Amino acid sequence: MFLIRSSAGLFLGLCACFSTSPQVQAVGSEAAAPAEPVELATAADTGSATQAPGPGDSSAEPGAARAAGRGSIPTPEAHLGRPLGRDFELADWTEVSSYWLKLSEASARVDVQVAGQTTEGRDFLVAAISSAANLERSEELRGYTARLADPRGMTVSERETLLSKAKPVLAISLGMHSNEVAAPQFGMELAYRLATSNEEPYLSAREQMIVVVFPCTNPDGLDEIVNWYRDTVGTPFEGSG
Repeated sequence: MFLIRSSAGLFLGLCACFSTSPQVQAVGSEAAAPAEPVELATAADTGSATQAPGPGDSSAEPGAARAAGRGSIPTPEAHLGRPLGRDFELADWTEVSSYWLKLSEASARVDVQVAGQTTEGRDFLVAAISSAANLERSEELRGYTARLADPRGMTVSERETLLSKAKPVLAISLGMHSNEVAAPQFGMELAYRLATSNEEPYLSAREQMIVVVFPCTNPDGLDEIVNWYRDTVGTPFEGSG
């Protein structure tokens, strides 16, 4: 797993991972011991059916859709009802989290799960973004990752075989500190492009790896800052929080 902790490194991280081997060791203290893998739902768990190809797709991905009758994939701007990142406007956790859930419902390339509750009772989300085919193989790919994370007793031939079958996992952690409000906003746009774009680096990211995103690692703090900003915007105290 390759872990990015800041929004500044997201684009560069996506590009850099394409030149790595199928498994990249976690950075920092996470490398000391393999963590429990994030549970990724398969298409069978989420009721996928047949979906039209995304923008620019030459053919549909296998199992690339949610159940019939679902809407098209929304843009962040359409979801918010305003341009993303518009001056004097911040999205709170309700707006951010509901976008990720809506994206998961609309696209088989996005799987969002509620990992638990925050201290103040908000849902803590974890998302996996990849091709529909990769997400359908999530259990198989998790097995390869777990084995490669602890290669003791593995022969060179076994390692090479696993590396040829595995997919790297890129973990992106957004908004750890409450005043890091830009990352959760930008994360919505990143998710949309990863799910729909056939331009680089988004296409390669979707096909060649599984991107695991924490849409905000501090939903409680995000709401504290957003609520303060909304209360003080246009006053002498704007931005003082």
